[in-house]
Amino acid sequence: MPDHAACEVHLSGIGRIAIVASPRGLVRVEFLANASPRIRTQGSWSAAAVRDIAVAELHAYAEGASELSCPIDLAGLPPFQERVLAALRRVGRGRTVTYGELAAQLGKPGAARAVGNACGGNPVPVWVPCHRVLASGGRLGGFSGGLEVKRILLRLEGVDVRN
Repeated sequence: MPDHAACEVHLSGIGRIAIVASPRGLVRVEFLANASPRIRTQGSWSAAAVRDIAVAELHAYAEGASELSCPIDLAGLPPFQERVLAALRRVGRGRTVTYGELAAQLGKPGAARAVGNACGGNPVPVWVPCHRVLASGGRLGGFSGGLEVKRILLRLEGVDVRN
């Protein structure tokens, strides 16, 4: 990955998280299983600076900060997915929305499954808060980091998770 910097962070209660940044912003955030190999730090200083900002923000988020302002780099995503992720960034901390509600907000009622697929491909969870999207009836639905991590993230934000 030229001009990218990567690192691994351990966040108490959430687990290990890999962060990859470019000079333009965050490129990828992944929740790592215990068996995953360590990610080596590599790349340019400016990408490393973005990565370091992201790490600091992630720790602040776990402590209750509501604003995550690190730039993100979503270059190359399909236009519909860009729209879904932009709409997700407007869902505030401690709030949730269903896939169907998000589809309706985008002027695409009936596209809940497409919204779910766009969320499932979110390369930068937490900064694009796909954990705040629930299935119909308030069920958890899916999450790239696993449902337990989704529960933890929602609880950190004060959302009562029952399922």
